[in-house]
Amino acid sequence: MSRQKDRDNDSITLDKLIEEITVDAYGEDEQLSAFCQVIEDEVPLPADAFVIGEPVSVIEIDYDGNERRGLTARCRREDGSEHVVAASEVVFPEGTVGERYMVTYRKWLGLDPYPPISPTPSLRKRQHKATSEDLDLDRPVDLIVLSVTQRVARCRIPGTERMIMLRASRVWDVVPGEIVTVKPSKQWSYAGHPYLSGKIESTRIDISALGLAPLSTDKMGLWDPEKHYWGEAHDPIEEWVKPIIAQGHRPEFVMEQVLPGFDPDDPFSDPISESNDLKDAGQPEDALKLLMDLCESDLRCLDAHAHLGNFAFDLFLEIALRHYEVGYCIGEWSLGKDFDGLLQWGRVNNRPFLRCMHGYGLCLWRLGRFDEAERIFERMLRLNPSDNQGVRFLIGDVRSRKAWKADRDGRSRFEVKTMDLNTMKDTAPWDWPKGAGKQFLRILLDEKAFPSDRLLAAELAGNITVFNDELASTLLAVLVNSHEPEDLRGQAVISLGPALEQADVDDFENPLEVPITEQTFRMIQETLYKLYMDADVPKEVRRRILEASVRAPQNWHKDAVRKAYCSNDDTWKLTALFCMRFVPGFESEILESLKSPNQEIQYQAVCAAGNWGVEAAWPHISRLLESHRTEKDLLLAAIDAAAGIRPEEAREILVGFVDSEDEDLVDAAYEAMAMAGVEWEDEDYDEEDEEEDDDFF
Repeated sequence: MSRQKDRDNDSITLDKLIEEITVDAYGEDEQLSAFCQVIEDEVPLPADAFVIGEPVSVIEIDYDGNERRGLTARCRREDGSEHVVAASEVVFPEGTVGERYMVTYRKWLGLDPYPPISPTPSLRKRQHKATSEDLDLDRPVDLIVLSVTQRVARCRIPGTERMIMLRASRVWDVVPGEIVTVKPSKQWSYAGHPYLSGKIESTRIDISALGLAPLSTDKMGLWDPEKHYWGEAHDPIEEWVKPIIAQGHRPEFVMEQVLPGFDPDDPFSDPISESNDLKDAGQPEDALKLLMDLCESDLRCLDAHAHLGNFAFDLFLEIALRHYEVGYCIGEWSLGKDFDGLLQWGRVNNRPFLRCMHGYGLCLWRLGRFDEAERIFERMLRLNPSDNQGVRFLIGDVRSRKAWKADRDGRSRFEVKTMDLNTMKDTAPWDWPKGAGKQFLRILLDEKAFPSDRLLAAELAGNITVFNDELASTLLAVLVNSHEPEDLRGQAVISLGPALEQADVDDFENPLEVPITEQTFRMIQETLYKLYMDADVPKEVRRRILEASVRAPQNWHKDAVRKAYCSNDDTWKLTALFCMRFVPGFESEILESLKSPNQEIQYQAVCAAGNWGVEAAWPHISRLLESHRTEKDLLLAAIDAAAGIRPEEAREILVGFVDSEDEDLVDAAYEAMAMAGVEWEDEDYDEEDEEEDDDFF
């Protein structure tokens, strides 16, 4: 389903608006002039819009007297170039004044008033990017969370379509659909993408402030409780059923289901099913990313919220509750406060909303919030008297205030136990058992443990989800102990890097949000500096110290990196180039290293060039992409760098990797272009391909 049906109901209103605009205009020429005048008077320009899926800024709407051409729009692209297009091709964001008058103009032309922003279904639509003028860094700012990774949240500025990347401590604790209030510390651009760092002061759920269009509902007729199957004739009517029967006839509805990327002509294009398949195949990170992509594309994808809640349900209850709550609140807001119809489970499109309600109710119960859980379960029974989710078997215990117990609802439970380290390495951190950090700590402290286990424990201990002062002190103790193996000391210091970077970004504006205390942070920095300056420390350990410490740059780093680069030792030069990703001011060294015959050095140079968007590196990057002899690791780095240096030109090259048999290259190309905000269509697909597909099926 789509919103088209709701918009068809708007046809009468549009006809009235057309009549108001053209009331004193006779003939097409005068009517076009009237449309041009009202848009000039009512629509503030410049304004963000889309033309065939590409974000533009509309500078002017004009009519030059050519009736066949009609209204034209002068648009500016992100690269600064300006183009004139037919105004009917411009799609303004929903809910804006520009949209209202443009849909009216398209209706007057006899066109679809509400064309899609992008002509093809996709999860990767391009977005407008925030600028320095969009945010006031002197006061707290609100941001709408669209998707979340372990380190970054993609957000939208309320009231606009402009995107910005948020870096903050514990950013993984926020969920799509929430509004976060951030006390900003700095704003910058990295590889062409706008970033904001700061302290998250609060989060809230306020669906009305998200700028969404309500999910539509279609009436399917009247439901008669007398004709509903309540059991065998001789069975007594259960107590929960009686108030539902007493309500009598009620209308039955089906809710609109939003599923970005789903192609109705391709039953295998369901991204929710794909996410479930990835999770079952042992690829939880990919499954989670796909669900986050769905939320980013459209926050009204309720099934994405429900499945994100399922991901977190066993280990992160509070986060699971908020995933479910966002989906539930979007559904209820769409229905309106007076809705008392039915949304039966048998109507497939109703299931995402009911899944969100079910998960939300279970979380409330587990948290001991019995009154709220009871209200949710009662609401579910009124909406879906068939009760396909078994709420009738739970509500009695909720009413009697019995504590939630595992497996009451038949759902599997994640046992709290230790997990083999190698299994943990292949498992997403959010699926690690409780106490994983203690397990790493125990192995690191056990000098009799297998060296391979201690090395792997040191690697896993660096994950932000388990990191704390105790682990930091243990890793630091391993590092300073000259009797420990060099590879273990090196891995220990590398694992300190993510926490250093997180603390540096947050700057301890909210100490509770950082995985380590400021005292531990300063102690780590001081220890790393002293060890690095100690010439008796083994070279490999000193290299790793420099690589980890630059994650929180200090004044001494620039000289240290320069000396490392100027040495005649390729391993030190390799370390220096890695550090140049974090320490600015080495553009000439990066460009020089792109010509190195050493593939590892060239790889680090490509990464650094992409990170800083070094324009002069483009010829070399493009040659790497076009050469069939480029090694895979170097090619992956070049793909990422290209989108950060010249996204538009990169598009023409990277589209060739979409059909690669190597899934890593395909994923890298899609990821790079998505981060750069560039999207493509498969222009090589033709009728012959379609015939081959038909033959296959």
